Amino acid sequence: LDALAPLLQVSEQSGILIVVGFYERHEASVYNTAALIGPQGIIGLHRKRHLPFMIGDRFTDRPSEWTPPVFDTEIGRIGLAICYEIRFPEVVR
Repeated sequence: LDALAPLLQVSEQSGILIVVGFYERHEASVYNTAALIGPQGIIGLHRKRHLPFMIGDRFTDRPSEWTPPVFDTEIGRIGLAICYEIRFPEVVR
């Protein structure tokens, strides 16, 4: 998560919320992850659950635990989905 430092700084200085996707190494796994960043830091992470095994998803892992990626912010609730996941109702519901 060190690579997110420049975005954390921009969000803190500007007061904006940022969503950014990246490949995250966590323990022995690699995930296709989206981070929601706010002025106070990382609000939440969403690890892609539905992998179509195309492009980079062929090389990422599916998280063993998963909850719908919805985060409360000062501007309201924000849900995250990555690409192919918009086709699955439990993600966007």
